[in-house]
Amino acid sequence: MLQTPDASALHKVAVIDDEPDVRASYADILKDLDLGLEPVDVQGPLDTLDLFVEESLRRSDAAICDYRMKVSNYAGFDGAQLVSEFYKKSFPALLCTRFEEGIDEIRPYRKHIPILLHWEDLMDPDTLRFSFERLVAELRGEIPPQPALMANTRPRS
Repeated sequence: MLQTPDASALHKVAVIDDEPDVRASYADILKDLDLGLEPVDVQGPLDTLDLFVEESLRRSDAAICDYRMKVSNYAGFDGAQLVSEFYKKSFPALLCTRFEEGIDEIRPYRKHIPILLHWEDLMDPDTLRFSFERLVAELRGEIPPQPALMANTRPRS
């Protein structure tokens, strides 16, 4: 069973993406993990950053967040800003992207984003489980000796 940084059960996971089909896909993966994770489909448009963070802390235990959200008017902020704010609140959130050019845009928030995944990596239940475990460990102050997972670190065909 996955846990939150305060050792309670990680149960509800907000799925934050501007594309409904992608949210549905991530929700299916969460269910397939067989860890009792309940996806929370976050439909937009989202509130301001501060209001949305507070709402998310009340409604869920963790999040999976897409990077590009302003483009479709889903939110007035991008995923890097959101995940960075979640991290500051010790709220586990994974940032994923398929946009390699977004790496430079993410850099200012990077110190508060311990795990950045390519969107294809979220399709692997083992990677998703490992990522949440590692993220929660870091939020507890257990900094691993190896660097965090990052987008574009695995070979692409």
